[in-house]
Amino acid sequence: MSPAAGRWNWPATASAPTPWPPGPTESQAQTGAGLPETVVQQIKREEAARIPLGRRGEPEEVATWILRLADPATTWLTGQVPAIDGGLNLT
Repeated sequence: MSPAAGRWNWPATASAPTPWPPGPTESQAQTGAGLPETVVQQIKREEAARIPLGRRGEPEEVATWILRLADPATTWLTGQVPAIDGGLNLT
């Protein structure tokens, strides 16, 4: 898509914030699934242990990067899919 969009000077960039479901961001997804709180906490600990930064991300942290990618000043980035996952994709 990036080469085609480049003809019109449109950046073509996506983001890969987390593997889903469930992603390593803090959310109500697991609690909303009806899992007991003890199970939800265990899942969160296990996920955090696999993330090189050692913790689950916050939705605001993912949003910050999405806003940066969408910023009109980001003019030299195209054809990329940055993984916004605390390094999880490196493991």
